[in-house]
Amino acid sequence: MIKMKKTLLAASISAMAFSQMAYAEDSFWSKITWAPTAGVQMKNLSFDQDLNDPNNLAGGTRSGDFEVDMPVLSLGLTAVYDRFYVAIKRDDSFDDALTNTTVPFTGGKSSVEREDMSLTFGMNVVTGLNVFVGYMDGETTLKNITGFASAQTPRYTQEYKEDGLFTGVSYSLPIKEMGTLSFSTAYAFMDGTYEDNFNGAPNQDFEYDGDSEGLSLGVTWSAPITETIGYYLDLRYQQYDFEGDDANGNFPTTDVETEEKLLTYSAGLQWYF
Repeated sequence: MIKMKKTLLAASISAMAFSQMAYAEDSFWSKITWAPTAGVQMKNLSFDQDLNDPNNLAGGTRSGDFEVDMPVLSLGLTAVYDRFYVAIKRDDSFDDALTNTTVPFTGGKSSVEREDMSLTFGMNVVTGLNVFVGYMDGETTLKNITGFASAQTPRYTQEYKEDGLFTGVSYSLPIKEMGTLSFSTAYAFMDGTYEDNFNGAPNQDFEYDGDSEGLSLGVTWSAPITETIGYYLDLRYQQYDFEGDDANGNFPTTDVETEEKLLTYSAGLQWYF
């Protein structure tokens, strides 16, 4: 049972931590293995946007992009019972990353932030093979330093959000007595939103709503340090594609498409109790 639990944990590194209450030895809760995790990441974000404006309502059709590296703190918690597990995970950039961007209306230097949260429910199907479903919420925020509306108060900001359900599979391969190598893939079906806070003129702010699709591919190495502490290394590629239409009536013939590609390198510790 302990071996199976550790295999499941290796396939479900998660986030956020809370304390466990004391329960009787023969209770349901005493049969659960808890595994809080804490790690750091370097997240590379490649962002592309196309703003389609055939009637020149927002200054004409245009496109832009940027690429930036962001340091991220990752926290989580996994609970395992028999063949089942639940994992909650939160990633949050802890230092604003500065970059030059050509994304429409952010021309010049901007700060970039990224937040992600996920809740996963999974089960072990056969030895090493897990299936899972869950909910995720992600947000990318751009804040102008120079360029369009740079003197605006509060600072001119664009927010890109996606949230919805995902499903996927993972496979864990024990490597002798050294550790476990895990592979995972997932696909997400989400709602997407793009909006800004422009206040330079009435009814000139953006709000676009639509569908967002996501793909995740990952490989994780995990290994014990002691009986109750282990470490993990994780490499993960994620891509989110959003297509949105005007949602507030300010620019009714315009639409927007964005593509976010994230390549994340992670390292951290996990505890078992």
